[in-house]
Amino acid sequence: HMSRAHFFGVLLRFFSGRPCAATAHARHFQLHWPLNDLVIAVSDATRRFHCRWNLVPASRIETIHNFIDPAALAPVPESARQEVRAEWSVSAEDRLVGIIGNVIPRKGHVYLVRALPRVLAAVPGARLVVVGSEVSPHYAAQVKAAAKQLRVAERIVWAGHRTDIQRVLAALDLCVLASVEESFPLVLLEAMAAGLAVVATTVGGMPECIRPGETGLLVPPANSGALAEAIIALLADPCRCRAFGQAAAALVRQRFSPESQVARIEAALARIARAA
Repeated sequence: HMSRAHFFGVLLRFFSGRPCAATAHARHFQLHWPLNDLVIAVSDATRRFHCRWNLVPASRIETIHNFIDPAALAPVPESARQEVRAEWSVSAEDRLVGIIGNVIPRKGHVYLVRALPRVLAAVPGARLVVVGSEVSPHYAAQVKAAAKQLRVAERIVWAGHRTDIQRVLAALDLCVLASVEESFPLVLLEAMAAGLAVVATTVGGMPECIRPGETGLLVPPANSGALAEAIIALLADPCRCRAFGQAAAALVRQRFSPESQVARIEAALARIARAA
């Protein structure tokens, strides 16, 4: 699952003759990928990248999407929503949008901030919470400067790194992923499993787990106007937003849970073991 493990796996394959399988989470140019007997790609987008750019034969790569175990997610009391909102000085009436992830350029925070003026004009009670470490202080400063320039800084909560993600999700009305580059983020599945509607960009594997108009909405990357329209469409219609969230939770249980994916991993590993 990690680059160093991939290297040693291929090395051991060379010396022992045993088959080697690796999981491709990201999309990087690396020489070892074609040397594996099996590459498991976490999305079709990742599979296509490795076939085209790392020359992995199509017969040796298979898409098995990332998954989570909804049953293993820590349950939260009903009071969590009010408690977390109170911590952030967010009222019960506010419509709270959350973006969760490290504050780095590829996560697209700045495009979400630029969408806020239009969102607030249509939904005055909207608030934004940014959850994640400021891994890139320079980029975080740019995002905050944009918020100040657009006069929306007072509508944004900077929550920093949090480990109680289930409580955070309980406090939200909508989860947004504004990424300009992405693989297959687990936080998207976690938000959906928590019963949240999602707005995400059409990058990486995200279009593969969102059913537009049913579990969420998809928009082009780096497009603040489209992002604003999608957010407004859901915040302004709480019933539709809740219905999307319920459908999203059902979709995760159906397609992105251990019950649906582990058997496929076992079958793929058994196949290369038999061929060895």
